[in-house]
Amino acid sequence: KRRIDRREAGDAVARCGQQPGGDCQAALHQAQPGDEIVLEAGATYTGNFVLPEKPGAEWIVVRTSQLSQLPAQGQRVQPSDAAHMPKLVSPGTAPALEARERVHHYRFVGLEITSAASVPLTYNLVYLGGNQEAPTDMPHDIIFDRVYVHGHGTLDVRRCLTFNGGAAAVVDSYVSECHSPGFDSQAIGGWRGTGPYKIVNNHLEGAAENLAFGGAGFSPTWDVAADLEIRSNYFYKPLSWNPNHPSYAGTTWLVKNLFEIKEGQRWLVEGNVFENNWIHGQNGFAILYQAVDGTNAKISDIMFRYNIVRYSPGGINCCARHDVGTRGLPRDPLERIAFEHNLFADIGVD
Repeated sequence: KRRIDRREAGDAVARCGQQPGGDCQAALHQAQPGDEIVLEAGATYTGNFVLPEKPGAEWIVVRTSQLSQLPAQGQRVQPSDAAHMPKLVSPGTAPALEARERVHHYRFVGLEITSAASVPLTYNLVYLGGNQEAPTDMPHDIIFDRVYVHGHGTLDVRRCLTFNGGAAAVVDSYVSECHSPGFDSQAIGGWRGTGPYKIVNNHLEGAAENLAFGGAGFSPTWDVAADLEIRSNYFYKPLSWNPNHPSYAGTTWLVKNLFEIKEGQRWLVEGNVFENNWIHGQNGFAILYQAVDGTNAKISDIMFRYNIVRYSPGGINCCARHDVGTRGLPRDPLERIAFEHNLFADIGVD
């Protein structure tokens, strides 16, 4: 593989930490399929970086210069690993990193992604896709591997990672401080994409829902998040977000549940831990299945097994059909779902 680093891309990469946006964007534009962009660990790259569409099916890898200092593949990174990561920082409401229509084959390894400490609102830290009108327009084949994506204590951030596209993955990563006081917020969420998605061995903090797909409005017939592998994750809400807890930090973020499917087919949810939920924006169920994306919304073939769910007022709430005002009654009811070999502990507490 040809390599783009400080020697070859020269100032385009080396000056990114000092000049907001332009130079790092130039490095992304310069990269060709099969290339590797190495960003300096400890450097701050400020901007709203948009991934350019490239031909072919070879991967462009964007990684830290200190990859050997991070946990090996299959091991989850922690915030303490940030010292070995370059930092992508959004200076405002736009994403730090965005993949628009038809962008494909990018892999990000060992990056920290966040917003500037002075920013009060960022809608999405990482944003894949949008409201594309055909599946051929979706971004796809995008991987986040051992990344640290997070808000900060005062940031209103609606989603830390938005997946509106085709094949995508987040593995061995740490996603935290994803919260909003008046709107739904998720560590990972999306509403216009088909999958498949691989979400494996991550720490996921989200206030309204730690993970949720669907629910934005009427969807076309092809738009169902399908073939999701959700394994070995830690879904967690810090008790410092709970006004009734002694550690409450002073901001009341909108809290609903730990895991919600509003539209989905063929999901494997296995070996996860779901911890801490309370009554606020909803009535306190930890796990929620309800199709609310109009007549084409569908939930079917969902396997939920070998999970631990603890410290929540309620356990599971499944709705056969959900009529939400003008969104329309789903044509097909919830069907073919299974809950096997799960442990529910300390349910009924708030």
